[in-house]
Amino acid sequence: MNTIQVTVPRGRFSVRDSGNTDGYPVVMIHGWPESSY
Repeated sequence: MNTIQVTVPRGRFSVRDSGNTDGYPVVMIHGWPESSY
């Protein structure tokens, strides 16, 4: 699993990237920014 930082006008976000690069993307958003699993 890769973790990258994405910067947009409203701030910076940590993104975790994993899985088959030829598949469909799935975006999972969690409500608590203090932790991720």
